[in-house]
Amino acid sequence: MKKILPAILCCAFILAMVNCGGGASSKYVKTAELMNKSLPVKISNELQLDKAEAASKNEFKYYYTLLIEPTVSADEFVKNCKETLLPTFKGNSQMKDFVDDNMTLIYIYNKADGSKFAEMKITPEEYK
Repeated sequence: MKKILPAILCCAFILAMVNCGGGASSKYVKTAELMNKSLPVKISNELQLDKAEAASKNEFKYYYTLLIEPTVSADEFVKNCKETLLPTFKGNSQMKDFVDDNMTLIYIYNKADGSKFAEMKITPEEYK
């Protein structure tokens, strides 16, 4: 699970970005609205994407549910996810809008019982 879950998260993140378009903050509101029409969606046996949110002019949030009990600590989970996600920002046309607009991406992971497991932020300083 340590290696599979971050790979799944990376794929889910890239797929979620396909709908980006339009002008600065309004494009992210539209992206979230479009995504939320088809959410929640089970990404794998381990993960479900529940909601997307344009939280502010420069923050976009993803809310996930872990469908199985995590086998690593929240810190280790975040570390593994960041190692997988950060390389996707470089040279990926689907990430261009986020990079160009200096967006901070926030990922919130809840356990199946609804309790918060982990939160991860990826800032422009990290991906540039």
